[in-house]
Amino acid sequence: MLPEIKQKLIQLYRRYLPKPYLDLLFVTIGILIGIDFNWSIDNIAGLAFIIWAILNPWSSSRYAKVALYFLCLVPVLLIMGKEDYAEKFAIYTYYFLILAVVMALVELRREKDGRSGAAPSD
Repeated sequence: MLPEIKQKLIQLYRRYLPKPYLDLLFVTIGILIGIDFNWSIDNIAGLAFIIWAILNPWSSSRYAKVALYFLCLVPVLLIMGKEDYAEKFAIYTYYFLILAVVMALVELRREKDGRSGAAPSD
């Protein structure tokens, strides 16, 4: 009886709330939370991206490439005298490195368990 109910709930969920809408709902909730806490727009965008990244993961190498790109921007911004932007990009670099490490651990775990379905690599 219980597996039948579970199966029907899954069918209703897939029929009336497809994944793109569910992702959009979670990202919107994250944005509203940021607005409620009076965060700055870059912090709200960061939270929205982290929620999106959890729901639609990339490979760890892609996150690492974005982190390296941001890291390369930091000295350029410092040379230009944009210390505030350089500091923010350094923080974003750290966030992307964290995402890269977490995704690498997930990929290693999937390989160890022999499961497929890892995010595509670059």
